[in-house]
Amino acid sequence: MSEKQSGSRTTFAVVEASMNKIAWGFSIASTVALAAIMFIAVIDIVGTKFLRHAFPGAPEFIQSLNAPLVFLAVAFVQLDRGHTRIELLQQRMPRAVKCGIRLTGNILGIIICFVFGWRGFVYMQECMLAHKTAGGAVKFQIWPFVATLMIGYFFLALAFVISLIKEVGSMACQNENR
Repeated sequence: MSEKQSGSRTTFAVVEASMNKIAWGFSIASTVALAAIMFIAVIDIVGTKFLRHAFPGAPEFIQSLNAPLVFLAVAFVQLDRGHTRIELLQQRMPRAVKCGIRLTGNILGIIICFVFGWRGFVYMQECMLAHKTAGGAVKFQIWPFVATLMIGYFFLALAFVISLIKEVGSMACQNENR
């Protein structure tokens, strides 16, 4: 292995480790959003059933917190390879077909997540300029929640790039071993 190849692998390892740390932080933020959803729901239920006073804006807060709950954690799942795969189907396929499916999935994931992230960015700008607020009892700006959607999609696109690079690297190593 040449010095240049060794350096690029080290750089890739650093980038991958950084992505994993950021994704872990995002998953912690997602966990905080889940805790907030549970807290608001419990307060709203207890207030409504026992105190006859609902938590103002509970449905809007819970609805808005679903964006960071889902979209901040999804990149960590992709990087951790914790997503559901069709193992039984892949076991019966030749190695070339398996690689083709994984490459196609990663490429489509990059494209789709980048497009959705870009649309999220455009929508976030629209929300900021128009000062869009959540409808309901409590009015609050929705752009921060749209921002979590946008960040989640862009970061997921980066996670697919990391997966694609690893997949191509593993295919190259397999070809060298032949």
